[in-house]
Amino acid sequence: MVDAPLYGRQAPSSPVINAFVSADRYSLHAELRLPHEHAVLIVESGMGALTLNGRKYPVSSGRCYYALPNMPFSIEPYFNEFAAILVRFDRLMPLERSAESIRYAREDGGFADWGELASPMPERMLQLARDMADLGHSHDLLGVARRERCFHEWMYELTAANTYSSDIESDNGEVINRVMKYIDLHYHENLKRSALAGMAGFSPEYFSSLFKQISGRSLTDYITMLRIRHIKERLLFAGARLSDVAKEVGYKDEYYVSRRFKQEVGISPTNYVLADKRIVSLNPHLTMHLLALGIVPAATSAYPWGFGEYDSLLRGAGCECRDWTTDFTNDELAVLRPDLLIGIDNLDHERLHACRLLAPTLVLPWYIGDWRGHFHILSQVCRRSVEEKEWLSQFDKKVDCVRLAMSESGMASLTATIVNIRDTTSYVYLNRGMGSQVVYKELKFNPPPGVRTAIGDRASAAIELCDILPGFEADLMIVVTAPSPLAAARTQDMLASELWVKYRKQGGLVRHADMSRWHGYDPLSIQWQLLDIQQWLDRPE
Repeated sequence: MVDAPLYGRQAPSSPVINAFVSADRYSLHAELRLPHEHAVLIVESGMGALTLNGRKYPVSSGRCYYALPNMPFSIEPYFNEFAAILVRFDRLMPLERSAESIRYAREDGGFADWGELASPMPERMLQLARDMADLGHSHDLLGVARRERCFHEWMYELTAANTYSSDIESDNGEVINRVMKYIDLHYHENLKRSALAGMAGFSPEYFSSLFKQISGRSLTDYITMLRIRHIKERLLFAGARLSDVAKEVGYKDEYYVSRRFKQEVGISPTNYVLADKRIVSLNPHLTMHLLALGIVPAATSAYPWGFGEYDSLLRGAGCECRDWTTDFTNDELAVLRPDLLIGIDNLDHERLHACRLLAPTLVLPWYIGDWRGHFHILSQVCRRSVEEKEWLSQFDKKVDCVRLAMSESGMASLTATIVNIRDTTSYVYLNRGMGSQVVYKELKFNPPPGVRTAIGDRASAAIELCDILPGFEADLMIVVTAPSPLAAARTQDMLASELWVKYRKQGGLVRHADMSRWHGYDPLSIQWQLLDIQQWLDRPE
């Protein structure tokens, strides 16, 4: 039975003060219990399940969860890749004020109901949380003031989104949309039509009619859709047992769930997990992962230059490719009728929510794992672990062969710099993309000190062409040029300059690479990059 008001709890009349304690980046498998402090966990990236006070919630980027003091909670990350920020704070009630001091009592009651919170503007809320974490241990006056400003802005937004106000005037559409958002957070509970109608201020009969008119589904069908979606994601991404997932979404009878699942999906839960999926890829890097596993998606976001030698395979299989500068609209995705959507954690919250209403949506945390980790996650979800192992085994053998050739040619001891030249910009790379994985991780070339200093933990650093030499000079300069006339002209002008002519005369090595082959951070692109380096060894200039 629902007894919470539609917009969260009624604002307390007592002057409770929220006092910042800490904001820390968080990754935890064991249970955590804070005896005195309130805590809000906001997810940066990754997927999984959060168990809070015995209740399990799905976890994805931008979502917020509130734990009252002494409430146990733990995270079960899917694929062991998860990042979040835990904001801890006290709620204090002033008891006594004197000229010398103020005495407070801890308030265990929350600013909202515990559990998942409505999160307004998730990207802004995440940025405020990151700012608090960055400033969390600051002791200078300005840093502390900035941290307090971030905290109180953050608390205001959360409180406003989760506090009931009877003064709000809304049209029928806005009211039903708020009800739908409430159901999105509470579909695992025993939701009653009469209670939801009361929250909206309508009679049960009018509420049912209006809900179906606006949502396109009856109330029962909408709740069932959310529950089935959660079951699909838990079965696919966590390998959970149906009996456990049934309880998580509010069903008591596993056999009823199995029958209802088959009624809604067309096949049993077991067959659903094993069946090939109609996949839509929202990121071309991930499409290349799928192709390495022998999977052709139904549709994909594509590089402006396409997929090279795999273009004909995609076209022949009927894959719809869409340039990533335009991408698919939500309506176009619905027409594609995907069984599974895959993307990385640059999807904004509204886009992710829309995707999850269409199909289970796998979001890979781009900066937590490397390309091998991404490959492993996709192989698990797509049930292609054998293909993954075979592909990696062959790739590692090729790496060993190139390393041996490097050792025999004397190249193993060389330093190397990767320069990427585009129409109006240029970069040096050290991590993630543009061949850096092959050059520095697989083949163990060393970057010159200037590259490490300029980039640090980032993927790349923007530079001016005139600063490349001597600032980033190495024994081997790998010049990766974008596939455009303007980028090619900039490259030629740079190489014709006095510094570059002198560099080559003094024995410096320059090798050219095509950005359409070196841009990708995926198995097939990395294999292309390895092949290019092998050809440089076989045919030295």
